Order: sequence, then structure tokens, then C-alpha cells
Amino acid sequence: MKLNRPTLALALLCAALFAPAQTGVQPMLHPEADAFRAGDSAYLLAPTRPVEAFDFILSVKECMEPCPWLLIEHRARIAQDTATHPQLDTPPATQLSFYNPATRQTRPFPPELNTPPKEWSIMSGGENTVIVGSIREFVPQFWAIRCDTGQTMRLPAKSRAWVVDNERFFVVEPEGHFLYSWSGNPQPLDFQGWSTDIRRTSEPTLFLMRLKGQGGAVNWQTIDFKINQVASISSEAAEKLLFEAHPALAVQSQPSSDAPGLQTAWLRSNGRESPISLHGPGIMQATSESRMPHELDSQARISGDIRDNGWYVPAGILNAATSKGGVVWFLRDHQLFLRDVVPMSLAEYEQYVRRLVQERAMRQAKQMAIGLFIYSADHDDQMPENAGWRDAVTPYLKDKSTLDGIVYLGNGERINEIQDITTGNMGFLDTPYGRANMRWDGSIRWVPKETP
Repeated sequence: MKLNRPTLALALLCAALFAPAQTGVQPMLHPEADAFRAGDSAYLLAPTRPVEAFDFILSVKECMEPCPWLLIEHRARIAQDTATHPQLDTPPATQLSFYNPATRQTRPFPPELNTPPKEWSIMSGGENTVIVGSIREFVPQFWAIRCDTGQTMRLPAKSRAWVVDNERFFVVEPEGHFLYSWSGNPQPLDFQGWSTDIRRTSEPTLFLMRLKGQGGAVNWQTIDFKINQVASISSEAAEKLLFEAHPALAVQSQPSSDAPGLQTAWLRSNGRESPISLHGPGIMQATSESRMPHELDSQARISGDIRDNGWYVPAGILNAATSKGGVVWFLRDHQLFLRDVVPMSLAEYEQYVRRLVQERAMRQAKQMAIGLFIYSADHDDQMPENAGWRDAVTPYLKDKSTLDGIVYLGNGERINEIQDITTGNMGFLDTPYGRANMRWDGSIRWVPKETP
């Protein structure tokens, strides 16, 4: 049957709408997963999973140093929580709990320490032990808590303290440096000078101290509680230890462009500038100093609907100082969500980026072809003239960004007069990894670039 002009354009439009793009590849990751690069490492950001241990969460606090535990203030959910502006004459009672995202363990905060309620924070932490601090009426309190057993011990008020392991604590008081155990008997530690700065290194039992001696001389020492040894080290060695302990990954946020009042949280390299977004509009042409997109630092989108609580965005990452990945957490609608961060090889990451760019290019080319066919069906089967084609076809596109990077080869042809409708190209979209060709019949074909 011979199709007349309007019917032919509509037939090709239907074919373009329902025919899948021939990518030739299967999706590499779960649709809700993401990947990103940070320096010489690449990571997979796994799909989101909810934490069902808490009904209604008011706040989540993490330690400023590597620690596996979160401190969570929560309560039971009530009917008024579904209201837009709930009116609560008497706020429901809340409670505190520790939560370990890696092991999914929940442990109660000792209730006797929170009567009356105080504003607690985690100051230091280890496998099963944390040190918490609170200031009430200008009186500081510091307590060591064994999360798995509930054992507690009060530490000196005028002190700085770190968890060494589940049994010991490194405490600095005005009178000197001490090693505490659960027995409460402090063991004095002898150093040549007074510490002006103490840092935990990437090894939990190894601490770095900057000491000020007689005459103002500054030197560095390490104390290894694993072997109970103090050693002097050079400034260069101290800088190396500090660099190794520096978190490799960080969570950063920015206002959501499509949701006023909400924040989008991103996971990226800590300290590096201007990472690209693999899901942003520039990835199709992203290059820098002749580097391909997979060779550039990038960032992964954690969530785009996180509500700023007024003084911080409730999102973070645990174990960010290790090359083994970690766990991202964020609070949304008073519920805690987690996303595992898993290392992946650079080769796997490159393949992921190549597939992502290919799929996006073919999807954009498909949308462009559909827009051209809608235009043609509205203009007696005639394609737009090459001059001014963008302005002509824009009203037929859902998103104007579909035009980005598209090269249109047509020039007012009538579809029923095209001889090579299944092999000729009406346009294409170039990317760093290949070209998406748009055939006159609406099909999209991918032509990969040859690897040099």
C-alpha cells in the first residue's frame, strides 16, 4: 500500500516512538546506582536503602574524626506528623541511640546520662566504644560509653580525649597526658614537651603530636599504643601521616534547582576542585587538556530532596579516610537512608562512563528525531530548512537542551522523496566516544570512535 504524505510522516513518527534505540550494550549498573572518580580511585555509589530501626528521626550526628557510629535522636511517629504544620502542645518524648551503618547495629544511649536531656555529640569513637561530650550551663561533661554493653565512665571535665581501642582512652588534661582504662586509674605518659596539636592517624592506635619544648622549639612525635612506644619523627614524616589520614571523600551540598528549599547532596573527592557530573549537560562533550571524561574527577548524586535543618545539611559519609569505600547516610522526611560506597577499578569506571555517554547520546538523538518527525507531520511531510532549523523545530521538543550538540544535515526534504531512507543520515550527535547517527527512517545507530 502506498502511503500518502501525512500518513508517511506519522508512520515514521510512530516507528521512532516505539522502536528501542539500538545501543548494543546492557546497562552496567543498577538504575539507582551511580559511579564517580576521585583522583586515581573510582567508586560505585550503591542504590539507596532505608533504615527501618527508627520510626521518626529528629537529628543525626556523626563524629568529626573516623568513627563507625552515628548518634540519633528519635521518637515514635504520631498522627500530627502527617500535617503540613503540626501543632504540638506537648512535644513527644525523644530518645537517643547509637547506630552503626556498616554492621546495622542499634545500641541504646545510657538513659541515666540523658536525664535531664542534654545536647550530646560524639567526640571520638572506635569499634564498640565512643566518647561523648555535652555542655550544660557552661559545665562540660565527657563520658566513655561501651556501645555493646552499656558500660560508662566519666572522664575529666577539662580534657581532650580519644578512644584508643575498646579498653583504653588517651586523655590530655592540664596536668599532663594520661592513658585511661575502664578501671578509671590514669597512667601518666611522659613526653618531651607539651602537646599543642594531637591528631589521630589512619591507624587507630597511632597518634601524631606536635610538641612545644623548651625555648619554643617545635618537634613531632608519634605514640603507638599498640606497642606502647613513643618516637620522634621529622616534619616530612608528620606531613605524610597527616596526608594519609585526610579523608579521601567528602559530602557537599547545594540548593536543588528543581526543588526550592531543598538541598542536593553530592559525593566527591575531598579537596579537589570542579569535578564534573556524569549526569550533567556537559558530559557529552566533556574534555580537559585532551583528557577524556572518564579521566576527569567526577561527583555522584546522593539525593536531591534533603531538607536543610537550619544549621547543617543532614548528610555525611563514614570511613571516608580509607580506600575501602564507606557508607553514605542522609536524612529525608525524618527517615535515615544509606548508600554503600564500593571501590571499583578504573577500567570498570571507564567502561561505565563510555556506556553512559553512549546511552545518553542515543536517547538524545532519538528525542531529536521524534521532534523532527512531529515538525514534518505538521508541515506536509517536509523537513525543516537547514537555515534556521533550530528555531523551527524547538516548539516540537519537550526540552530545548535536546538541541545541544546536534548537527542537522537535512534541508527541506520531503520524506516520501528520500531514496536512502533506511541508510542515509538526517543528522548526528558527536561525543568523545563515538557518534549517534539519526537515520531518515527514525532509527538511531551508534558508531564508536576508533581507539588510538
